[in-house]
Amino acid sequence: MATAASVERGARRRVLIVDDHAPTRDHVVRVLERAFTVVGSVPDADSLVAQWEVSRPDVVVLDISLGEDTGFAAMSRVRLQACKAAVVFLSVHETSDLVRAAWMAGGLGYVAKRDLNSELVPAINAALRGEWYVSSSIQMH
Repeated sequence: MATAASVERGARRRVLIVDDHAPTRDHVVRVLERAFTVVGSVPDADSLVAQWEVSRPDVVVLDISLGEDTGFAAMSRVRLQACKAAVVFLSVHETSDLVRAAWMAGGLGYVAKRDLNSELVPAINAALRGEWYVSSSIQMH
């Protein structure tokens, strides 16, 4: 993560995007590039590990469903590499069970894809402060 000194100097936070759907990745880049430095946009867990080693992001925006893999499994793989980045999960799935699983896996946010235009930036900012964020459209019970 960025150091306190770099934050004080106004350094833009570095975000890595992981989603198996290229149009979604491209859209997320457009949503985030005004507020953050997007250091990569990759389709799967293998690419996530490789890109993380190169870019050392402050935040990883991670799709729950990555084709044959899951975002939870991908997160475990990068954590084995001593990744300290905050993780915000992004998903089409809006169940409270998955939100809880994301939190239990160590994620700091869960954003429904239908809310990404309005809620992804606030979710990332919350994660950077160490706070949990969940999309307002998701009913927790």
